[in-house]
Amino acid sequence: MTGTSDQQKLEQRIPGAALHAETGSFAEPPPGGWFGTNTSFQRRNPTAVSSPSDSGAARPADDLHAELLLRAARDQTAREKFEVNRESWASVKRLDADNTAWLAEVIAVHGWPGHALVGSDGAHAAWLLAQHATADCQCAWLELLRDAVDRDDAQASDLAYLEDRVHMHLGKPQLTGTQWFGLSRDSIRLYPLAEPDRVNALRATASLAPLAQREINDAWSLDELRGLRQASTQ
Repeated sequence: MTGTSDQQKLEQRIPGAALHAETGSFAEPPPGGWFGTNTSFQRRNPTAVSSPSDSGAARPADDLHAELLLRAARDQTAREKFEVNRESWASVKRLDADNTAWLAEVIAVHGWPGHALVGSDGAHAAWLLAQHATADCQCAWLELLRDAVDRDDAQASDLAYLEDRVHMHLGKPQLTGTQWFGLSRDSIRLYPLAEPDRVNALRATASLAPLAQREINDAWSLDELRGLRQASTQ
């Protein structure tokens, strides 16, 4: 069974979330240009909303949980508006910058905001903000998220998405096939894969549905992307 692939999810993809694909290095994608995977906050449709606190008076973690959910919702709303009005990309970038600065302060105080601190939905919201952060922050936070996953304090699927994004920043092939690239809607294909023969096994360890074999076979190569970059600079 091929499952619900990330390619199908691109029907609701978020162009602005996309690539800073640095295979040598690509620039920030222009509106309507390059695309990444759908990083929707509801991507995995959590079955229940968890709260970090017991009943009674609000605690600091309750405020942090609420703020994470609020910022994640604003993130998604801004990207939905961008789908309708491509002129709104600048406002998306301003929102991303504000969220990145705020999340950096949270991490400096609390470390990675995981399930124990902010609940499963709060931790997923933190991942969403990180997925839309700057490359340097994503690289710095990757190991924090990995450690949280090792302690069962964050979702392995969130780690897979962020790790693939960091690999893109470094000009490396992705591991679990969460990232897609295209210059138009008709040219979207998987970003290069490190191990095409093992990608679905790696996805299984992250609780991600398998990719269709045709999607794997059709993935970009790094050489193709370098060629696109060279053509764009001529």
